[in-house]
Formats: sequence, structure tokens, C-alpha cells
Amino acid sequence: MIDLSSRKARRRPSLIGDLTPMIDMIFLLLIFFLLTSLAVDPAVDIELPASSTGRVTGQQLQQVQVLSARSYRYDRSVYTREALEELLQLQLEQGELSRAEPLYIQADRSIPYGDLITALEPFYAAGFVRISFVIEQVP
Repeated sequence: MIDLSSRKARRRPSLIGDLTPMIDMIFLLLIFFLLTSLAVDPAVDIELPASSTGRVTGQQLQQVQVLSARSYRYDRSVYTREALEELLQLQLEQGELSRAEPLYIQADRSIPYGDLITALEPFYAAGFVRISFVIEQVP
């Protein structure tokens, strides 16, 4: 009779392999994309004219008031669209304004939506991409 107890049972190599490193990488990528998506600001943050959840900031703001589609108030003076474009370009060149900082637009709720979008063109032409609207906070 043959004694099989002395023979070592051979283990077959696993075809699946160890999945732990791959699962670790998937979780790391998931965390990376979640964190980077939270850090990205939207290009145009459009808010309603009134909101009970608006944020109040204590910092100095770059703020422009839209009076109509072609009339703006900036630094306590009223400008036409062309004059505002020239002023913004000059202030950007002199370093008084920064494209990296958000530009806040204050518009009356009676201005039609189409006129408001047309009124944003000078800011896009000057290279501003972080444009937000000032809202009135409602209790």
C-alpha cells in the first residue's frame, strides 16, 4: 500500500490574486476626486435676489452695481459699458484688481434676465471668471 500522508499537498496558485492593493487604490482615488471637487469654485455663482441662507463676508469686496444693460456704478461713479471695460483693463494692468479674486455683481431685481447676462460681458472680456451676485439676506 502507498502511504500518502508523507506527500505534501501541493497548493495551486490562485488565479485571482490579492485584490487588497487594487481596492486601496480605488479608495484613494475616490477620496482624491471628492476633495478636489469640493475645492473647485463654480465660474458663475448665480444667486436669487433674496435668500435666507446667504453668506456675509467681512472682507473688502470688488463690487460693481449694474444699473442697466449698458450702465454701471463702480467706485462711486457711473460708467458706460465701454468706459468700464477700459477702466477694468487699466486697473488690472496696474495691479489694483485681481482676476483671482471674485468679482461681486449687485443688480436690481427689476433688471430683465437677458439684460443682466448682457451686462456681464465687460467682466468676461476683462478676464474675470469668478463672478458672484450679491443678494439680500432675508431672515
